[in-house]
Amino acid sequence: MPIEWGFSTAATNGPLHVVLVCEGNICRSPLAEQMLRARLGEIGRAPDTVISSAGLRALEGAPMDSIPAEISVLNGGNPEGKVGTRLVAAVAKEADLVLTMTQQQRDEVIQRYPRLMKRAFSLTEFALLLDETPSDIPRAALIDAAARSRGRIEWEPAHDIDDPYRQGREVHEAVGQRIVEVTRQIAMGLSR
Repeated sequence: MPIEWGFSTAATNGPLHVVLVCEGNICRSPLAEQMLRARLGEIGRAPDTVISSAGLRALEGAPMDSIPAEISVLNGGNPEGKVGTRLVAAVAKEADLVLTMTQQQRDEVIQRYPRLMKRAFSLTEFALLLDETPSDIPRAALIDAAARSRGRIEWEPAHDIDDPYRQGREVHEAVGQRIVEVTRQIAMGLSR
């Protein structure tokens, strides 16, 4: 049964709570969490943003995979102590923005937590929507503006960020580079 609740007002009255989501929470979403935190730190927006990550079917307690952890360090992130965590109602309830690695994951988040419909996006989708959003829209209104503009972006399979779990270094590095680029784009959009 879907869980219902009201939204946090943190996006306008306090820190913006962002949750990055993938399947196991040991490769893509922790890397995206660390990269977004690092990029927001570079532009001075880290103090007003709370960033975490979780998995739909998390390998709870498992350490972050070594290759994404290396990619994180090389790009200014800090993977120390990161372990797989499952997306639960309490985490979803606090989220002002949920960014998934695929459209299917976004749809699953919305199915589990219908009130996140206007707050859940795939990582690439949100980056593209930020590019479409006028620059004079203040940070507190960005998520609502992105939700209203969702129909402008035609989803393509290439928008999904593939799962590199149990694949070779080359796949991990390609996925990691994509996450680095997209989180940089999102950080710039959130820097308003």
